[in-house]
Amino acid sequence: MKHAKAGMTVLCQANGNMEHAFIGQIEKCYENAALVKILDYDKRDRFNVQDLIGRTVIAFNKMK
Repeated sequence: MKHAKAGMTVLCQANGNMEHAFIGQIEKCYENAALVKILDYDKRDRFNVQDLIGRTVIAFNKMK
């Protein structure tokens, strides 16, 4: 995703922190990744979301 901007809602693939795909909103963009606020997620990841305090950094190539 080359045209990512803060405020965009994105579908993110599972990564090292989350075991299932989730929907998030970009809060801040970095060079190859973004800080994403987790909005909707699989119930099985609820403890992961709590540990992450509702946010995670994810690479642009892992989001749509």
